[in-house]
Amino acid sequence: MDGARLAECQKNFFEHKLQLKNPLLNDIIISQEVLKKLISQTSPLDNEELAYLKKQLQLPIIASYWQDCNNAVNNTIAKQRNNTESKINKLGNVEVRKVLSSITDQFKGKVIYIDFWATWCSPCIAGIREIASLKDEMKETNVVFIYITDPSSPEKTWKNMIAGINGEHFRLTENEWNYLAGFFNISGIPHYALVNKKGEIVSRDLEHQSNTELKKCSKKCLLSNTS
Repeated sequence: MDGARLAECQKNFFEHKLQLKNPLLNDIIISQEVLKKLISQTSPLDNEELAYLKKQLQLPIIASYWQDCNNAVNNTIAKQRNNTESKINKLGNVEVRKVLSSITDQFKGKVIYIDFWATWCSPCIAGIREIASLKDEMKETNVVFIYITDPSSPEKTWKNMIAGINGEHFRLTENEWNYLAGFFNISGIPHYALVNKKGEIVSRDLEHQSNTELKKCSKKCLLSNTS
């Protein structure tokens, strides 16, 4: 359900079903879902959708805040558009069983941190933001950060978001994702894995690590299995 339909349904539910017609409450309810997507997923509203949704608001100050948020997200996207440290990779036509090797072979001699995520996954986004400072620390080391998602991440939203996520990005087909999900025993996301410099899987399920712990794991892989 898109933002406009969701906002309308919520408004009808609270006004007609619960008989709650407080203007501030109305605007907060509408704002929750719309601004969450707008800000957390770096997914700005187009002019038509923004105009429609603003009509559902009752307080001008809230409408003005929406406009400011939308402008800020558009400015962020524009600034990040030429980020050379965020790279989209394409696999081309590869056999499903060769998907993993097709990815890891591109980074031979490097320690590979793999993050399986999606644009709609709040814990995924929180985890990505958490290690941003660690990636800056390890920029000159032989560690590469790979982010893998599937078609459930809308392509436009995905491209907007990854512009601000330094690393190597792959958007797989459903079959490719399902194969890797089975291989890595992925039952939910975010899901992390670690591969050493020889291309050997050190951990199929790294679980959540603090930046300090992750740095230790990465350094251990860098110091061992030297080619």
